[in-house]
Amino acid sequence: MMITEVWQLALVYEVRKSSVVIDENLPIDKEFDEEYGKTYHYVLIEQNGVGIATARLNISNKDYGKIERVAVAKGFKGQGYGRQIIQKAEAELKKLGYHRIVIKSRQSVVEFYQKLGYVADENSKEDGFIATIMVEKEV
Repeated sequence: MMITEVWQLALVYEVRKSSVVIDENLPIDKEFDEEYGKTYHYVLIEQNGVGIATARLNISNKDYGKIERVAVAKGFKGQGYGRQIIQKAEAELKKLGYHRIVIKSRQSVVEFYQKLGYVADENSKEDGFIATIMVEKEV
């Protein structure tokens, strides 16, 4: 679901902090790169007030929608929630009129996105703080 309530945003941040900052040891200021006062769109999977998976939707480009900050909470990884949150994000972007979706993936998980139909752009590899590569898909 696309979040519409403040408590849902709290779950989004909880999932991202536990999954990325704590589990993957990423500095908190690198994970939480939102700009104060700017509007963001998020999708969330939750059950009974427990955040399971989330992703941020970037709709700032008219030519494509971008899925960012994908995270699955510890204890829920390997159960298909990553696939589900990507599918929910794709559905929301499609509702907003986007037919091309891009994701800046960690190179270590690019196969996950390829299994979901994304194609990696080998020319977009970056070896910065986190090694990344762009993947894209038409929906």
